[in-house]
Amino acid sequence: MKHCYSSWNFISWVLLIFSCLTESRRILKTQHLEFDSKEVNLTSYRSIDSTEDLRRKLFSFKRSLLLPPSDIGIKDPSEHKVTSLPGLKANLDFVHYAGLIPLDANKNHNIFYWLIESPIDAANKPLVIWLNGGPGCSSMDGLWLELGPFRLDERQSVRINPHSWHNAANMLFVDQPVGTGFSFTKLKNGYAKNDESINHHFYLFLINFFRLHQRYLLTSSSGTSYKKTRPIFFTGESHAGHFIPTIVKYLLEKNDELISTSNNNNNNNNNNNIFFNIAGIALGNPWIDPYNQYNPAEFAHGLGLLTRGQVNKLQEQEIKCQRLIQSGNFNSNMCMSLLDHVVDSISPSGHHKVLMYDVRKFLMNPNLFPIGHENVESYLNRREVKQSIHTIETPHLYQECTDPPYFALTHQDGKGVMNEIRYLLDIKKIDILIFNGQYDLICNHLNIEYSLDHFNWTGMNEWLSNKPSIWSINKKPVGYVRKAKNLQTLLGKLSLLLCCFSFFYGLSCCFVVMDAGHMVPMDVPEIALKMFTTFIQKGSFRSGEGRVGVSPRGAEVPSEQTQRGNQ
Repeated sequence: MKHCYSSWNFISWVLLIFSCLTESRRILKTQHLEFDSKEVNLTSYRSIDSTEDLRRKLFSFKRSLLLPPSDIGIKDPSEHKVTSLPGLKANLDFVHYAGLIPLDANKNHNIFYWLIESPIDAANKPLVIWLNGGPGCSSMDGLWLELGPFRLDERQSVRINPHSWHNAANMLFVDQPVGTGFSFTKLKNGYAKNDESINHHFYLFLINFFRLHQRYLLTSSSGTSYKKTRPIFFTGESHAGHFIPTIVKYLLEKNDELISTSNNNNNNNNNNNIFFNIAGIALGNPWIDPYNQYNPAEFAHGLGLLTRGQVNKLQEQEIKCQRLIQSGNFNSNMCMSLLDHVVDSISPSGHHKVLMYDVRKFLMNPNLFPIGHENVESYLNRREVKQSIHTIETPHLYQECTDPPYFALTHQDGKGVMNEIRYLLDIKKIDILIFNGQYDLICNHLNIEYSLDHFNWTGMNEWLSNKPSIWSINKKPVGYVRKAKNLQTLLGKLSLLLCCFSFFYGLSCCFVVMDAGHMVPMDVPEIALKMFTTFIQKGSFRSGEGRVGVSPRGAEVPSEQTQRGNQ
């Protein structure tokens, strides 16, 4: 795979080239670095014919400069332990850590994390990584407004959320890409501009995270030169539906490189000898297939918000949008404006606007959503709070969503990740859960179900033909489950849950959650926790059989002549 570290500025390139060319002849003849599972001899820099080859090898050299935590200012996890939190009066029954993890020796890129350990048997529970979307929206939304242990009242007193997901697992909330939340870059053009940069940044973050928090590493197996992590689950919502499949694919490819290196008894560059034990991913209201997700007209029509004629008109624009995506244009007003047209058609100019994240709500100022985020921003910017969570170094004010990482990535907004999801399901047999809030407009369940119904994977035929079953909690139906090889669907109280179980490999689920919008854990916290716990514990969502079966293809619509003949 080609890795393009596009965020280097001109000075960084000059200094790096100078350092390579002035390296001593002895070291140039002997030093080897790893790139794409191969050794790269630095002596070959003197006879480079290709600029691209030079850039790749320089990138490999830059990557080798990554130092252990003790060399980049973090000597012990206790330095990141949160010992007090302003406004919190309750005695906590869990331990938590927060701080900045540098990605390189010069601390040019720094990613913020907040680790909440489970109050019971934390040493034996998996690590769950939560990401919010945007791109550029902080995972503090997840921690403070959705599924984390803390809630903030208007007086900025901190109370405990009884439905926090840390009751089921150790939760790691991460602000990424760099520039998001408390994460930052010192370089003017240091923001990630593509998936390759995002994936590699996250890889470097995890390497240093596990070096610091080594209790999440298992004892090396006999005969192996690498250390395996505890089971890791990735979860998140919205644009994290794009981030997570690409990041996980990248980490799994790194695992393959590590195994190959280990089998060849090659111990070079052994600082990064960590095997990522990926156990599953859960995607909430995910942005996974823009080709089929840009146009929410059918969903709005189903709610009675648009007429069929308006839907037909927007479908004409959608076709033009899809042609642009097929041509490689992933950032066009033709696509972006589809959602705007729907919102503007529902709400007259100057009036309260329907909320794209929850069509039950109409707000004069949509920026007020999610309710409470401005209070969280104010709280996290207090100096005593920043001292408690070790973010004094962050040079900018904390914001829920920041512009620089967003604008750096808008050029690939229409880029989907269905190929990555197919790779995870079919090649790597990774368990996947997809859950959707019933009233979300922007990432609605109807478009996601359509994507999955037209998704070419090994379980496609079973997915289309299998009969739904019912998922209940305390004998109350909360969803309807569609089962295929390693894909499964559940519709109902929670949302539409499309879940997949396989007795042979993999699990993929997709929910449509009733009474929820774009942020499911915020709207239905108790059910969301139950859903999450069932997933990571490999439980079943099946409580009984449904009565009505399914047809792989819809019934044929009678022609006008046939209809007249039946009158």
